Amino acid sequence: MSGIGLIKPALGSSERCRIKDTAVTALTSIALLMALIDETPKAIRPLYWSLGATSAIAALVVGATIWLSVATQSQNDWVRHTLAVRNQIAQILSLVQSAETGQRGYLLTNSQAYLIPYDRGTAAVGPAIDELGGLVIDNPQQEQSVGRLRELVKAKLDELGTTIEDQKSGRIDQAMATVKRTTA
Repeated sequence: MSGIGLIKPALGSSERCRIKDTAVTALTSIALLMALIDETPKAIRPLYWSLGATSAIAALVVGATIWLSVATQSQNDWVRHTLAVRNQIAQILSLVQSAETGQRGYLLTNSQAYLIPYDRGTAAVGPAIDELGGLVIDNPQQEQSVGRLRELVKAKLDELGTTIEDQKSGRIDQAMATVKRTTA
């Protein structure tokens, strides 16, 4: 009432009542609006929780998907690496077998044509072992195995070369004896 009197002191009592009623109506409307605002969050609070929970679940699913993707990629990389190592070992075996096949063919026929696979195999096996060493450089135990493989292949190629030289020098029986001794 005192506030209304300050706004317009010259007003009559009916005007003051009307202003007072308008003020009360406005305050009532504001109170109702506040009540509605207070009520609305309570009414939609479960929706907020649902939205929050759904967002959290979605974030977990996205995170898990990314994690699984990275883990799968890492596993795929290791599988590819393992296959590359195995393929390189198979390549080395094939080259040594090719050299041995050429050596045996030459010893049996004395034909220079059989030295072609021998020469190709002996020329390519060193770089193939080097490539294998590069593939396993991250594993000291496998590096040792490659070193041992290099020694064994060198010994085999030396034996093959010796028998070929024996054959070329006319020591055919000595060449054949070496082959029989190493295959037994």
